[in-house]
Amino acid sequence: MALFPRRPQKPQRREGAQNRAPREWEVSRQRSLALPKLVEPLESSPGKSFSVLDLGPANAANLDFFLGRGARLTVADFTPSRGETLSDLVRAEPGTHFDLVLAWDILNYLQRDRLGLLLRSLEPYFRPGTTIHALIATGREMSAAPRRYKIEDAATLLCEGPKARVVPSPRYVEQDLLKCMPGLMVEHRFQLRNGMLEYLFSYRTKLRVAYSAAIGPVSPISDAPRSRSGSGLGLRPAPSR
Repeated sequence: MALFPRRPQKPQRREGAQNRAPREWEVSRQRSLALPKLVEPLESSPGKSFSVLDLGPANAANLDFFLGRGARLTVADFTPSRGETLSDLVRAEPGTHFDLVLAWDILNYLQRDRLGLLLRSLEPYFRPGTTIHALIATGREMSAAPRRYKIEDAATLLCEGPKARVVPSPRYVEQDLLKCMPGLMVEHRFQLRNGMLEYLFSYRTKLRVAYSAAIGPVSPISDAPRSRSGSGLGLRPAPSR
């Protein structure tokens, strides 16, 4: 996980190999109805510290978008197919909190039990009102792998994904998501033209308390938040630019 400090000036764009879509991937553009709402607090309070966790891979477009607005961006590069266990999930310095988590379409690629594990692992880094942005597939099929999302502007996303490769969609409905992720509530929901539902969830209740009420006692998370370097979902400082 790469940590990019809050930087008032717009960084120079660097389009490296990791930012280019593979040849077998296709690129599409889609309108986002949630992005304008995510930008509001950034533009209405330019001097306020704002911290963002992006569960997707690093790319220059998202880095420029948030750092150019004075926000602090942390990139997880979380890949569901790698099968990270609970101990592999997010670890950060004590006291680290995020105002916004960009889950993109990753939730579609997690089984129900792993939805809960992911949110419970993120909970130490939530604060009351933390927003989670997610794109939920409603069709019978979806891309074979999570798409890469780049923010083109405050209302447009560029999506990159495998060409013609599809898998069955879990077709999570809202009740499924809230049951798997108790402690969250739906702030906004938008039906997009490409068949995706765009959600903004808000963190309101401690997930461990909500889980106990919803499904009975749960085992405590034994892995205390701590820093580490390396790949996967561990936080590491970004190289100086």
